[in-house]
Amino acid sequence: MPNRAGIFLVNLAVLDFAAKALFLIGVVVNVTIIIVTEVNRELATNPRENLVRTVVNAAQDRLRPVLLTTFTTVAGLLPTAYGLLFATIITLILTASLLVVGHDVEHWLGCGSEHKRGRN
Repeated sequence: MPNRAGIFLVNLAVLDFAAKALFLIGVVVNVTIIIVTEVNRELATNPRENLVRTVVNAAQDRLRPVLLTTFTTVAGLLPTAYGLLFATIITLILTASLLVVGHDVEHWLGCGSEHKRGRN
């Protein structure tokens, strides 16, 4: 019989990784849009400008908005990270406790397994 608590924790870890990957992708796409928009705007106003110089200028001009976007996204995700950590700890404790209580109730009702409680 598979360990259901272990399977649940593996699934939780996969979901956690997927959520973090999506958040990271969102930040990267946001920053890319900010930089590309600035480069396009500068190229539209100065079409004869050197492309490398335009990209460097756009990156310098948009550094503050990019950092603010990144920091606010990270700050917004911190409660999620703390909530996920809290939920994981509570789940570990609650799952273990409910498994033992369920075993005790089955044993008390006489329909449980013959597993002994404790270390031995």
